[in-house]
Amino acid sequence: MSKQEFIRKEMKNFVVNVASTHKIHIIQSDIYAGKANHIKRVKIICTTLTSVGLASFVLKILPEYQAVSLTITFILSLATTFINLLEKESDYKKLSDQTRVTANKFWELREDCYSLLYALKSGDDLGGIVEKFDELKKLRKVYNMEL
Repeated sequence: MSKQEFIRKEMKNFVVNVASTHKIHIIQSDIYAGKANHIKRVKIICTTLTSVGLASFVLKILPEYQAVSLTITFILSLATTFINLLEKESDYKKLSDQTRVTANKFWELREDCYSLLYALKSGDDLGGIVEKFDELKKLRKVYNMEL
């Protein structure tokens, strides 16, 4: 196998690897965004029910269920507090944005490698192509360390 064929094969493997990583991170970003939206909806519901005084409403309608209405208020307040803490601890929106940025870096690597493959196919200087490809591999290592 000639050096050019070897480099071409290595570049194709690089493209497949980087494309897989890109797709995985896009999907993970979507998962984080979905969780962020879910937490936001639950937070809005719990906060709304707590602030409108659902328990007070139940007390007025059914005064004999005072314990139940107080329990409902307690549970809603506790749920609201828990969701607020969860949202601060696991900022899924921030994770989604960071993951998408990382995915875009891998997409750029893939596109740069495609350019090198075209240059290789068109007969450009093999030494320059190998040098640029080595730079892409170094960048991939850096990006993988950021994961």
